[in-house]
Amino acid sequence: MAIRPIAIGSDTDQVEAIWQRNWHATRQVMHQLGPGLLDTAIWDARARAVGMPLSAMLGGHRDHVMAYASTFEFPTVEAYVDACRGYVEQGFRAVKLHPWGEADRDIRLYRAVRAALPDTILMTECVAMHDRTDAMKIGRVLEALDFHW
Repeated sequence: MAIRPIAIGSDTDQVEAIWQRNWHATRQVMHQLGPGLLDTAIWDARARAVGMPLSAMLGGHRDHVMAYASTFEFPTVEAYVDACRGYVEQGFRAVKLHPWGEADRDIRLYRAVRAALPDTILMTECVAMHDRTDAMKIGRVLEALDFHW
């Protein structure tokens, strides 16, 4: 894997340099989340090396954060609903959806998940999927369905 030679033996004081090497080496050959995993590990290693919680090293001021489940892309609305119910059964109070990027289909998804989980905090990640018109249409629906973000 392309990450191994970048990670092994790297100086954790050089977080940005490691990030840049990692990004340029991996962005064409692995999922976009790959470089972020190494970045998180490097920051964690750096914090451990100085005996500091990672949250404090990054300037955090909270003593806790809410965990949430995050979906993959599923083939049907029903598959999303089933997965989201499973996350809630596992104890998650919040779920982030990764929709298809088709406005009307995504709206059906949002409505179905909200109907199935009326008391769950819901979020969506539809970054750069829609034109302005569809984004406004979806935004109005998300607001009415009380999505957190």
